[in-house]
Amino acid sequence: MTDLRNRWAAQEQDARFTDPEQLTMRSKSFRRTIRRRNLIEYTVAAGLVILFGSRGIDAWSDGQALRALGYAAACIGIAVAMLGLARRGSAGSAGPEESTLSHLRGELTRQVRALRSIAVWYLLPLVPGLILIFAADYQLQATLEGDQSALWSLAWKLVFFLVVFGGIWWVNQKTADHLEGELSGLEP
Repeated sequence: MTDLRNRWAAQEQDARFTDPEQLTMRSKSFRRTIRRRNLIEYTVAAGLVILFGSRGIDAWSDGQALRALGYAAACIGIAVAMLGLARRGSAGSAGPEESTLSHLRGELTRQVRALRSIAVWYLLPLVPGLILIFAADYQLQATLEGDQSALWSLAWKLVFFLVVFGGIWWVNQKTADHLEGELSGLEP
């Protein structure tokens, strides 16, 4: 009987309780981080749409239909990516019947899923516009400087964007790993 009592007492010493105020502050901080990240993303996206839209209009005026189509596709791709961000990556608010712990777990899980699948809903919609713009660049450069020069230029652009897109994907996977660590720390 004494052994059982000692084991029970040892378990009580290991027990951890989360301070409700600390949990509430953590949840609010996480929502602020998500909202700040999304605001930055929306602002950059709006700037890119304005830039690509004006370049598309200029290209159309200059009779470069392929380039204009590429910029239009890029604008559509940016809009699709931002809709994906709004749908998958926005901060949700807790319902009145939901506990703070349950809400924080749900938000972390949702953000991890969004970050893990970023290649599909964020990067992939940007690819058609880039391909069309690169094709227009290739066409123009091949006309002016020859096919070999245009191929080298195209290869460098492809490598550059593969590195950039790979970097974006990698950073998001690392962030998802970090959030999964936080999520496992919330497990009972």
